Amino acid sequence: MIQSKTDYLFYCEADRVALNIKTTFPQIFIHEVWRFERMLRKVEYYKNCKSSWINKPYYLFLYLRFRRMSVKMGFHIPLNVFGPGLSIAHPGTLIVNDGAQVGENCRIHNCVHIGTQAGFIDAAPKIGNNVFIGPGVVLFGDIEIADDIAIGANAVVNRSFTENGITIAGVPARKVSDKGFDRCYKKSTDIVRRRNQS
Repeated sequence: MIQSKTDYLFYCEADRVALNIKTTFPQIFIHEVWRFERMLRKVEYYKNCKSSWINKPYYLFLYLRFRRMSVKMGFHIPLNVFGPGLSIAHPGTLIVNDGAQVGENCRIHNCVHIGTQAGFIDAAPKIGNNVFIGPGVVLFGDIEIADDIAIGANAVVNRSFTENGITIAGVPARKVSDKGFDRCYKKSTDIVRRRNQS
């Protein structure tokens, strides 16, 4: 969760690296998903760090712009759910419950639904770091997904998977491989941290 201006800048840079956005003029200003993710982080920053009454009108203005972008792109992503290094593959339906928690370096595709258990408001998934979520995946209920897991396309995940570095797929989801997401993915948060330390 963004708690300071330093966190805000770190989240934005980690998201940019995860999306593989170059700092050239066309990409940095035209890329739709990147613009959405920057607005998401800005609204989170103002909500968490600038909550005084002086900043309230600007926060409301930003939030309305964020909601408008969300509707245009087909996203329903609440604030303070995704960690740094978020990489949304492209515009398309993406629904995330307010109670969900997703760690660093999440790669998520379209038509994904991260929902709550029937009859509960906050019984939503807790997803670890470095997780790949393929197109059409449905995750629901009070479940936990470990780090470095790849979830195959159209999987329905309704139980916890606590073993790191595996691939799960199917309806209902089950382990299909010992190779997870970590082996084929550069962790954007690690890249940004190393660059900031040097």
